[in-house]
Amino acid sequence: MTSMWEVITNLFKNLYEKSKVEAEQIVLNYQEVIEVSVLRSAMILGPNKYWSRMFKVLKKKFPLPTKGKNTFQIIFVKELVNALILLIKKGNSGEIYLVAGKEQPSLKGFCLDVKEQLGLKRKLFTMPTFLALLLGKLLRVKVLTRENIRHLSKERKYNIKKIETLGFKQKYNLEEAIIETIEDIKQMDL
Repeated sequence: MTSMWEVITNLFKNLYEKSKVEAEQIVLNYQEVIEVSVLRSAMILGPNKYWSRMFKVLKKKFPLPTKGKNTFQIIFVKELVNALILLIKKGNSGEIYLVAGKEQPSLKGFCLDVKEQLGLKRKLFTMPTFLALLLGKLLRVKVLTRENIRHLSKERKYNIKKIETLGFKQKYNLEEAIIETIEDIKQMDL
């Protein structure tokens, strides 16, 4: 018989996702010894090499390797820090909380918003996934792998009501988070 743990672990497709679930389980196993709360965050928006590369791709007008209709709810790094502080102060031991920004744009909508903040036209081409995968193989483009496209196309829609009951309130809207991330990337020369 398959355990609940095995079912949950098998839901995740890559090693990174599996390692996060396994780490949670290890920590939760010690909740009898120490107080433990788990915070699961949406994809984190902030000044780092990942977002620097993504913004550069958008500047080059490269087509989105998917239709981009999936929900792309993320969390600004400063909001995540506020959520962590709140959880330390008010979180209940043994509980798992989700945190994400309130806005739920599509991936394409998010990319168009970024392009606008980069001073570019709000225009974005898309390509069918099969074509992106074919081009990735033929041209050996590292970002056009099955795993990367799956990650990009993933539905990212989160219910954050539980952490809101602790008092979590978003302070930065998505536009502000994008602008600040772009400015920080410029200053950090990433």
